Amino acid sequence: MNKIIILILSFVGIFLGYFLFKSPSLPRVTRVIDGDTIELETKQIIRLVNLYAPELKHCGGPEAKAALEEIALNRPVRVDGSYNDDHGRLLSLVYDGDVSINEKIVRTGWAWFKSQATPESEKIKIISADNKVNKIGVFSDLCNAPTPPSPQCTIKANYNEGSSIYSYPGCGSYKNTKIELFKGDRWFCTEAEAIKAGFIKAKNCQ
Repeated sequence: MNKIIILILSFVGIFLGYFLFKSPSLPRVTRVIDGDTIELETKQIIRLVNLYAPELKHCGGPEAKAALEEIALNRPVRVDGSYNDDHGRLLSLVYDGDVSINEKIVRTGWAWFKSQATPESEKIKIISADNKVNKIGVFSDLCNAPTPPSPQCTIKANYNEGSSIYSYPGCGSYKNTKIELFKGDRWFCTEAEAIKAGFIKAKNCQ
């Protein structure tokens, strides 16, 4: 009889221990905002670290969002982050199993490396560099325009460290300026068009 009682108490202990001490379930991704931002079922907004993705209005933006939806939407994830950006988003590595979603979206080519110190930064940096060499995703001809759309439209306008700058043949920076459409860079036919779009003339223009 004592053995039966001990056996019953053991089962009860195991049963209670499972429900009292089991690991909490992982939150699911309920919304993909763009190619580098997600929302969890807890309503926490997550900005994926170590990468940039194009804004939705730029070349590759819709593709980046679609790729992240395929990778992350409705998946239970583990979040590794403790700092918020200026928009209140948690800057994080986000894991689906043992592999970070950060790595997965960069592997698609629709996001590229951003230098930040994390356990995944070197791996993501190498993946992004390979994508650039192989012209994958944002580095493909689709999102880069090395030549103007017409011979009359030779003004280069690009975003550089938060500044919107345009230059034309004869400007000191002109030859080295790349037009990367995935970053919002553009060609213009006249200075007036560039200025109207919010760009200012480079200081090294004659």
